[in-house]
Amino acid sequence: MGEVTGIVLLSMAAGSIAVAAGRRLVERRRARRALRERAPLDRSSPEGTEVRVTGIVRVLDETLEAPLSGVRCVVYRSRMSPVEGFVLWARVQKPLEQARMVPFALELPDKSRVIVDSRHALLDLDPIKKLRADETRRQQLGLALGLAVRQQRASDVEETVVTEGMRVTVGGLVMKDVSPEPTSEERAFRDEQRAQLRIAGDAAHPIAIGSPMRAGS
Repeated sequence: MGEVTGIVLLSMAAGSIAVAAGRRLVERRRARRALRERAPLDRSSPEGTEVRVTGIVRVLDETLEAPLSGVRCVVYRSRMSPVEGFVLWARVQKPLEQARMVPFALELPDKSRVIVDSRHALLDLDPIKKLRADETRRQQLGLALGLAVRQQRASDVEETVVTEGMRVTVGGLVMKDVSPEPTSEERAFRDEQRAQLRIAGDAAHPIAIGSPMRAGS
């Protein structure tokens, strides 16, 4: 009887992990599809159209500290997935997560910059390999997510970050921010040339961030 029970519990735990992995795969495919379907950014791209652009991540005013790894970054998504086989809830609910991002810049080959500014993003990026989260960090995130101590200890953890120097492709709505008081030098150019390009998104239309190779860039 004990062996049978053990097999059942292991099967349920494996099912929970498979469900969580499946949900992650769906999100990554959604982000990848969004990037591939958007046209490359061009200075002539009309404001408000969906575009994609590839560049090197550069920090603007601030960074974040990823809760599990402690890595300084501009975007992080940290997940905890309870995998206790006897907890039916763990098999049917989405992995609990905490995600944050701050505005950052993408440096293009010509050294110009495009600002990325959104609070919502879909990620098609690999999580940190061999993530080592100490007990304190795991507990702090678990408490923030509303997990009991027992659930924290039995949770699978995962963290994805975007750090300075990474080369990524970002897709979203292109906006053109024109300085209200252009310099005399700027006045010699057309509005399209002196406008600061910005990629934006919201909860209904999140930006997508992914690998340039997967995005076709």
